[in-house]
Formats: sequence, structure tokens, C-alpha cells
Amino acid sequence: MRIEDLLANCEKEQLHLTGKIQNFGALLRIDDKTLNVTHVSENCALFCGESPESLLGKSVSAISWLHDDDFQALPENAGSRTLLLYREANGIPVHIRLIRGKGFYIVEVEAMPEEKSRASLSELEAMLYPSSGASWNDSDYFDRLLNTLSSLISYERAMLYRFEEDWVGEVVAEHTVNAEILYKNLKFPASDIPEIARKMYFENPSRLIAAVAAEPVTVISRENAIPDLTWSDLRSASPVHLEYLKNMGVMSSYSIGLIISGKLWGIVACHHPKPIYFDAETRSKAEALVKQFCSVYKTYKARQRVRQLGEADNKVHDMLLLCLGERASSVACANLAFWLKQNFYCTTVAIVINGQWYQNGELIDESTLNKLDRYLSRDVSNHIFHTQNMSSEQDDEALATASTRGVMAIRLSYEKQALRCYILRPPEAQHTYWAGNPKKASQQASNTGALSPRSSFEKWTQVRGNESRPWTVEDQLLVKKLRAVLLKNIKAFSG
Repeated sequence: MRIEDLLANCEKEQLHLTGKIQNFGALLRIDDKTLNVTHVSENCALFCGESPESLLGKSVSAISWLHDDDFQALPENAGSRTLLLYREANGIPVHIRLIRGKGFYIVEVEAMPEEKSRASLSELEAMLYPSSGASWNDSDYFDRLLNTLSSLISYERAMLYRFEEDWVGEVVAEHTVNAEILYKNLKFPASDIPEIARKMYFENPSRLIAAVAAEPVTVISRENAIPDLTWSDLRSASPVHLEYLKNMGVMSSYSIGLIISGKLWGIVACHHPKPIYFDAETRSKAEALVKQFCSVYKTYKARQRVRQLGEADNKVHDMLLLCLGERASSVACANLAFWLKQNFYCTTVAIVINGQWYQNGELIDESTLNKLDRYLSRDVSNHIFHTQNMSSEQDDEALATASTRGVMAIRLSYEKQALRCYILRPPEAQHTYWAGNPKKASQQASNTGALSPRSSFEKWTQVRGNESRPWTVEDQLLVKKLRAVLLKNIKAFSG
């Protein structure tokens, strides 16, 4: 079977139907109509003090450590959950997690530690905010999150992993204790965290693999039916993922998804070289801390956006002062080209209106500019166009010159005589740093047809010399503001 087919099958892997759980807790499945136990894990005696045989078919009302009211309090939507702390199951101190499924409940039982968690969630959350008068950037927020988490859960390595639009991930922050290898600023290919794994973070707030090498525990029933473990925190891990962790030298992992504005923004990933377990209460605090961070960071980015809008308004206002005082439209156009050159990183600015070109910076032959203008005039999908590599947009060698490699185009309308502005950048060496060669990063097929993950995570530098510097969010915001103002003042440039 081809590797592409195996990868497609991997995406379809039904991880929720493994019929197995990890061994740091026990699981019961209960029918939501009869409230009878339909499935139990084979290790339930260790955590509940009752054998699997005695629990199967039993009613919740006959289980002393569960109460009907606990289930009735759960919201109706599938995946809703509640954590019942400091309970006893037949004399065994436990934490109990109730989860609503589709037509059933999941009961997960974990041992309670001898000492209660002393960490105050409110005090931890307060650490996520900058002190009065302090001015933080993105890195400051990222570092504070990991440092605060590390005071709650002690892993050798904690990483903040941010997704890009194509699901390539980058480690934007890292907190380590005696780690020889660092991953900060390295990227991981999208295949390392496939769609099926990303989806889990909407179903489970966090994911603990306490012992990578531990054998999973089977969930049994009288009918030998496989239970749906979609929302189970104890659900066993994918064998491919376990091997991936082993290849990184990781024997225990804990991850929490960062959901911002309904999207998976990133993941906090914690790794440890030995098996390590944190109880349900501690993990609940970690989940709440990350959720609070998402709110804090979203507010920070919103304020940053407002500030960027204000800065863009001020720059465009300066353009108006420079251009609108001129009686001659030709001078106004020349001044506009000068302003664009001053406010954007570029080598050339070219403006055309009524067939007349105005340039600032390194002069480009007008025949080349006319070809570029004609080519882009075919695209009527957007008034603003930008690319880092014009040669990848078309096959005309005349448009693949270094002087027009990176293009930002601003069009007021699609009319032939309308004002068009072109901001042009040359190609530059673009360095991307990967944890392993991305061309060798996808999973490999073994002789038996099974998938095995990559084993190399050494820093690998990818150099691309055929693209310009990327157009930033600030660049794109400024040209949108500029176009809106030019539309209102077009007479100053058209005569």
C-alpha cells in the first residue's frame, strides 16, 4: 500500500473505538435511560473496590459512591463534564469525572493523592497579567503562561506550539529543566499533529499520557460491545503517537489545547523522560489556567489591533497632508509614491493612472511594469493583491524578474484608467528552521504495512531564495486603510 493511502487511513483511524483505556484510572459506561452499568474497565477493583463482574448490569442507585443527582446536573450537550473531587469509593479516596455522551454517561475514577493540591487557581491566574505599567509583547505572555504552568505541573519540558494557517506548528516558547535539546523557534510539519489529533482538543480539554510504555486496560461488557470513548480522558493513545513520543525520548506527556475565537490556536505540550502522573484536580487547574490565558491573550491582541489601526490612521493622515496640498495631480502622485516608499519595506514603488507611471526607488523599465499591470488586471477577485513570489503566480519569464518578485497591488477599481499602486520587493534568502527535515518528516510504512513515525528531530535549516520578505499583517492593514482614503480623495491624483 502506498504511503499516501496509509496516511489517509491514519486520518480515518477510529481512536474512540479502541476499547481500551490508560491504566491511571478506571472507567464505567452507564446507559442514560436505565442508569445501568453497561461497560467497565478490567482494573476497576483497584480504584473502586469492586470487581468488574459485580459492577456490570448494576444500577447507579446500587453504587454507594455514585448518586443520581450527579448525573442529572450535567448539561444536555454531548461532551459536557463535571469533576467530583474528594469522594470515596468503598473506602478508597478518589476523584470522579462524569462525562455525558450520546445516549450514555462515562464515569472515570482516579486515585486521590495523599496531599491536597495547595495551588490557588486565582493566584495562578493573576500571574498571567502584566503588572501595572508593564508593557508586554507576545513572547512575554507566552513565557509567563509556561512559567506559571510549570509551578503547577513539573515536567522537564513545556512548549507552547502555535499553528499556522496550513497547520504547520512552531514552538514559540519553551520552559525546560536540564534539557539538552531545545525546540524553541523550530517548526514541525502538519503531519506531526494530523487533523484527527487536532480534533481531540475540542472533545477533551487536555490529554495526559502518564506512562508511554504502560500496557492499556481493556474495557469489557456482557455483550462484547465496543464503547464510544470520544470524550474519555482515559482513552488509550494511538500506537503511532506513542512511538513518536518514544522517538523524542519522552516517557510521559501532557497537552492542553488553546481554543481562541472557536479555533485551535495552538497547544501546550509538556514532556518528561520518565513516567509521571498528575491527579485530576491538578489537571483541572491547568486546563482552567490555559483557558484564562486564552481570554487574556485574546484581549491583548484586540488592543494591539486597535493600536495598529490608530497607527495606520496616523500614517494615512500624514499621506493626505503630503499629497492634498498640491495643485498638480502629477505632484500628488509623485508624493504618494514617495510616501509609500517611506512606509513599506521595498525597493520600488510604481503608481499608474491614466497610462502615466510614477516611480520611487530603483527604476524599473515601464514595459515590465505594463506587463505586470496587464497580468494583474485579469484578477478581479480582490482590490488588494499580494504575493511573495510572482514567478509562482504565472509562467511569463518577463514577470519573474527579481525587481518584481514580491508584489503588493492596490487597485481603487477595475477600470483601465483607475489609480493602481504597486509596492515591489526583490527576492531574499528566507530561512525556516525545522525540527527535522520536513521532506523526511511524514510517517513511513513498515514492511508489514503499518505506519511508523519519524525518528529525527535535529534542527534542519531550509533556505529559500526565490521569495521576497513576507507581507506582514501591519502591511496589509495599512494598504486597506490607504485604499479607503484614496477612494475619497481620488480627484487630487486624477486631476
